[in-house]
Amino acid sequence: MNGFQPDKPMTRFEMMKWMASGLAASDKSFKQALADTANTLLPTPETYKGGIADKQVPFIAVIRGTGIITGMQDGMFRPADPVSKAELAASLLRCLDYHHFVNGYSKRYKFVRLEELGMSLEAAIADAYDTGYMPHLGV
Repeated sequence: MNGFQPDKPMTRFEMMKWMASGLAASDKSFKQALADTANTLLPTPETYKGGIADKQVPFIAVIRGTGIITGMQDGMFRPADPVSKAELAASLLRCLDYHHFVNGYSKRYKFVRLEELGMSLEAAIADAYDTGYMPHLGV
């Protein structure tokens, strides 16, 4: 995904790549994890049916490994499907929570609605930028 295109639908894979790239930019161990998982076999039905391209594997493996995204109830990741605003918001909160946990920040997010946190989606994205998690976002 290149540039900020708020009106363009984002696929589930683009979201996973965005988050994995953010983790890799903020921590060298995640950068190494992307390299280490390049030839990983993901145990999902899509892998066996050709629904996950080889170039997608490292990003999905890292995000799955952190628990930020675990797939759908049927075990599928559906990387080509569009991501909903709700999925994006929930995944972003999980990603921020994981990043804060790894870096020892005291601020932690619970998996609740943004409104319950008194936070808008824009504020959550700005927080991702401010904490250094997504420096390439440039909001």
